[in-house]
Amino acid sequence: MKSPVIKLGALIAVFVIAGVAVFAYTSVTEDKTSESEVEKGLAVIKELESVEVADVEKILESIAREKAESEQEWNERSLKERYENAMVLGDSEAASLSAYDILSENEVAALVGCSIEAADEHVQAAIDARPSVVFMTYGKNDLGRYGSPEEFVDVYAEKISTLQKGLPDAKIYITSIFPSAQFVKDERPYMANDTAFNEALQKKAEKMNLEYIDCTELVSDEYYEPDGDHFIKDFYELWAEYLADTVGL
Repeated sequence: MKSPVIKLGALIAVFVIAGVAVFAYTSVTEDKTSESEVEKGLAVIKELESVEVADVEKILESIAREKAESEQEWNERSLKERYENAMVLGDSEAASLSAYDILSENEVAALVGCSIEAADEHVQAAIDARPSVVFMTYGKNDLGRYGSPEEFVDVYAEKISTLQKGLPDAKIYITSIFPSAQFVKDERPYMANDTAFNEALQKKAEKMNLEYIDCTELVSDEYYEPDGDHFIKDFYELWAEYLADTVGL
C-alpha cells in the first residue's frame, strides 16, 4: 500500500503544476499576447490533463528511495571517512587510534607519554592541517605532575587559546581523562586524581564556551590491557565512534 503522505504529495504536485499552467494561460490572454502564445498555453494544459497521479507517485517514490539510499551510504561511512575534517590530539590513547589503523595518521597528532605541557607540536600540527573539528584528549600523564587540578587546566587553557588563534573557525572539544583500573590506583594513588581533574576540565570548558565530552562511562574492565592503564583495540574503536556520534561527524 502506498503511503498516504506520498499520495497527498502527488495530488499536491499535480494541482500546483496545473495551477501554474492556468496562471500562465490567464496572463497571456489578459495581456492580449499573440495567438501562438495562447496556443502554447493551451497545449501545456492539455499535456497536464494526461498526467496520471500514479506517475507523480512513482517520481516521488523514486526521490524518497534515492534519499534513503544516500542516507544509508552516509551512515555506513568508515571512521576514517567520518574524521576526514577532524583531528585528535593527545597521548597514547589518541596515538592508538592511528596505531590500530582506526583513523588515518593525518587525523591524529599524538605521542605516547605526552603531557599537556608538551602539546605544542601537536597544536601546531593541527593549525597547519586546518581541520574543522579538533578533539583535545590529554591528561592521563598529568595526574601526577601537577599539585592541583587547577594548575593542570590553566596550562590546558593556554594550549587551547593558541589553537583558537590559529584555527578561529574550528570547533574544539575537550574530552575526559580515562580512569585506570583500580589496582593501578592502589599502586599509584595519584592516578585516582582523574575524577578531580575531569571536574576541573569540565569547569574550564564551560568558562571557555567549549564543549566537554565525558567518555568515562565507556570504560569497563573488559577493555583494559593487562597494565590497567591502556585499552584493547575494541575500546579505541568504540571511543572513536562515540566521539564522532556525539559531535555529528
